[in-house]
Amino acid sequence: MLISVCVCTYKRSSVVDTLASIAAQILPPGWRTEIVVVDNDEAGSAERAVREWCARNTVPVRYAIQPSRNIAATRNRALELARGGWLALIDDDERANPTWLGHLIRTAEQHGADAVIGNVIALYPPSAPPWVQRADPLSRDWGATGDRLLTGSSANALIRAELVRRSGIRFDEARGLSGGEDTDFFSRLHAAGAHIVVCAEAIVAETIPPARLDLDYLRNRALRSGQSYGEIRLRSLSPARRLAFLAAASGKAALFLALAAPLNRLARSAAWRLRIRGWLNTGKLRACLGRPLQQIY
Repeated sequence: MLISVCVCTYKRSSVVDTLASIAAQILPPGWRTEIVVVDNDEAGSAERAVREWCARNTVPVRYAIQPSRNIAATRNRALELARGGWLALIDDDERANPTWLGHLIRTAEQHGADAVIGNVIALYPPSAPPWVQRADPLSRDWGATGDRLLTGSSANALIRAELVRRSGIRFDEARGLSGGEDTDFFSRLHAAGAHIVVCAEAIVAETIPPARLDLDYLRNRALRSGQSYGEIRLRSLSPARRLAFLAAASGKAALFLALAAPLNRLARSAAWRLRIRGWLNTGKLRACLGRPLQQIY
């Protein structure tokens, strides 16, 4: 069985480390990989590095340029180029554990899943203070293996290709500059009947640059994540439940942000975790109010 591992890239030299981690996968018998790299830089800045990597390695790689500045369109181009029976998604600033794909495959088989979502471990720069590492604001833990999900993330995923091809579901290019296109994509797969589960053992590590520890970045990221999730939840709620969702998000946002302030000096890592939960719920409020998603790309 062929797995197409899809990597979208934009001006990151780390993409070759991502490719190396894919080539190092320990796969179950009968499974093999191809890699699809789609460059969102119209100048093709990754092409030389990818070609040089290919000359030293045997894993088949298909490289293409998607010139319009749109991450959703770039992901869709990768889906079009993929030939495998399964599609794996990983970001160009991530490195996969050698057992990554094996764990995703086994979880899909054991749970009869159409999509499997794995966890992301954030690797913080040496300059990051200890309390930031304790707060760990940029790792993603989806829960226990086998837990069912309503959505997922393109940072670490395995998807049955037949479902994508049959349903015609693609990443929403209207979200191509705001983000949240992957949350929306997986939620629509779920609505189409996809069985989505967690695989806690399927690990990828994301290298975090110092700029992502900026308070404004973390706040905007949490607001956008909360708003994307809120928009998806609201689709299936009755007017009464929408009001309940609004009330719950309002209460949580106020509570978490109020608790964070006095904790900032006593337990800074705990204060940051509360702030992020407060911003996530503020993002849900933005969804309830119909505010537009902020552009981040």
